[in-house]
Amino acid sequence: MINRRQNTQYSGIWWLPAAPDDAPQLHGILRYTPNEGFELEIIGSFFDISEILSNAKNPAIIQGTSSDGKNITLYKCVRSHVSIGSHSIGNQGIQISRYKPSIVFIGAHFYKEPMFNKLTINYSYLDEWVNISGFDIPAPNIKGEYSVKYKLPEDINITLDENYDLTITHSVQGPNLNMVQKELLITQTTHIMIGSKIEIPISRYHDIINMIRNFLSFGVDRPVYPLSIYGKSGEHTSFYKNIKIYDDIEIYYNKKEIPDDFEPIIPPNMFFVFKDIAESFELFIRNWFNKSIALSPVFDLYFSNVYTPKMYSETRFLNAVQAIESYHRRKDTTNKLDIPLEKHNERMIKIISFVPLEHMDWLLTKLKHSNEVYLKKRLMEILALHKDITEIYIGNKKQQKDFVYKVVATRNFLTHFDKDNETECAKGRDLLILIEKLKLIIRSCLLEEIGMDQSRIKTILEKYKARSFLSWDFISWD
Repeated sequence: MINRRQNTQYSGIWWLPAAPDDAPQLHGILRYTPNEGFELEIIGSFFDISEILSNAKNPAIIQGTSSDGKNITLYKCVRSHVSIGSHSIGNQGIQISRYKPSIVFIGAHFYKEPMFNKLTINYSYLDEWVNISGFDIPAPNIKGEYSVKYKLPEDINITLDENYDLTITHSVQGPNLNMVQKELLITQTTHIMIGSKIEIPISRYHDIINMIRNFLSFGVDRPVYPLSIYGKSGEHTSFYKNIKIYDDIEIYYNKKEIPDDFEPIIPPNMFFVFKDIAESFELFIRNWFNKSIALSPVFDLYFSNVYTPKMYSETRFLNAVQAIESYHRRKDTTNKLDIPLEKHNERMIKIISFVPLEHMDWLLTKLKHSNEVYLKKRLMEILALHKDITEIYIGNKKQQKDFVYKVVATRNFLTHFDKDNETECAKGRDLLILIEKLKLIIRSCLLEEIGMDQSRIKTILEKYKARSFLSWDFISWD
């Protein structure tokens, strides 16, 4: 597996699988760097000179075999560079071409979009979040004797829907036995395995990988990234004593998003961990998948704040407010209208009956959304739906009104930059506290949406409050 924090390269021969049989196989190097990702550089070109000059060729698939015998497929390639040198061999200049693949598959050749029936993923912080150990290490006795036992933990299997299964599984490496034994190392790694009833294209797995990633990030309380992905495909198998064995195919998305290092975190400092939800894990993760679709704008806004930690506080605030607005619009039990539709229609008829015909279109445009509830009412209703939690973490009725007033005033100023409202806008420490409280409201809503009861939500939020800005004294904006 490639270490995503180190430079790696594969020298070898490369070709287009869709090209004629007599098409050239070209020497080149597939390079990986943490800053630039994957890029293939070949000596020569897959296309003749007229095609190069007239049109940028982007092969769907480039195949290769590295010098150490690895079969490699580069999928959805984009040409990033082409040059023709001033030196020549015969009558032709030396051509250098470079391609950026969207996905890299190491361990197999594919001739169309790769199909898989299983993906196994190791996410950052997954070991800490699941925190299930196969080690049994009693304390050493007075003679300094150590006894270490290890048993691979059992898999945890759930059904996502009629098409997909999800498994929390573990792998172990070691111990290594040496002639001179100076140490003993056993390493356990936790994985999420996604299984499909039938083989499906890699593109179908993309959303599933991200939904699981977001769920883990929600629990861990910081960005989570897939560190390794292995796939199993029916096209690439072998048999041993009549047992069908799937080849392990390494999969790399060519994205620069994995940080250079991960700040350590222990389970007590996470928002919630697997043991907090183990009894209802299948229900929660299935609901999470469903709500990720139904509430996609809410999820997008919430996780844009999570995965962009260096974002300006003002932008984080606006994202949080918009997430709550979007959630209110999509929740079945909230009031979407300022007054009942019948009364609003009566009001509209009275208003437009006094307007000259020439201004009718303009007025109707202005009044199109006039019966939608304002942000103030949306916030108050969401707070009321989470009354018990609101009273504990936002405050009493007056503090709730102060909170809503400050959120609305700050949103209005940051949206319209009206100088008359600038003095009412929260800044600095006050703005950070508003963001944290809005984040708490969103989290309460999402926990409820995945099926968690109020008692368990309170327990999780109490732990979160103790180590966040919410442990600060409440602020009154009189």
